[in-house]
Amino acid sequence: MLPVRLIKVLTRDVVGDAKGAQTTHFTETVIKNLGKRYEGIQDRDYKPISISKAKIPVEPIAVKNRTIEGVDIFVENTKSVQEFAELMEQAANEAGVKLKIITSRGMKIYPVTEGMELDLTDHVCARFVGNGSLSEEGIQKLVQSVGQKAMWTHIEKLHTFDGKVAYTKAHGEE
Repeated sequence: MLPVRLIKVLTRDVVGDAKGAQTTHFTETVIKNLGKRYEGIQDRDYKPISISKAKIPVEPIAVKNRTIEGVDIFVENTKSVQEFAELMEQAANEAGVKLKIITSRGMKIYPVTEGMELDLTDHVCARFVGNGSLSEEGIQKLVQSVGQKAMWTHIEKLHTFDGKVAYTKAHGEE
């Protein structure tokens, strides 16, 4: 089979909404090109994946000091960022904690900084932090306050283990 010239069909996540191919067009192009060879692209040999056996039982990591610095509360939202942030600030004040950041798909949407382009969904994450360790009672008070203002879907505690952060920071979070 002779090599053929590569035809690029790019989706909107690569080139934007106006220029991107529809999913059906992209899929049909991929199917049509299966098995072809292309100029400038070297073929790779097929090799089965080799996965080493897991060591069972896994040794637990001994934690001497565990603290909860805050919580991520995932919330359904159709309000503007500013309206939603005001509600979450109220909830934070009522519970005696601080609203640190709001994210949508891991990207910071609040506090808004100049030049930010917001790509919103109807499911956001509000990150709340305490002054030092956050108690179970403090978390319950916060969840109750958030629940009075919005529909929350789930919660994740933000732990530190022996002084080391054990959670992922959001894009744009300091």
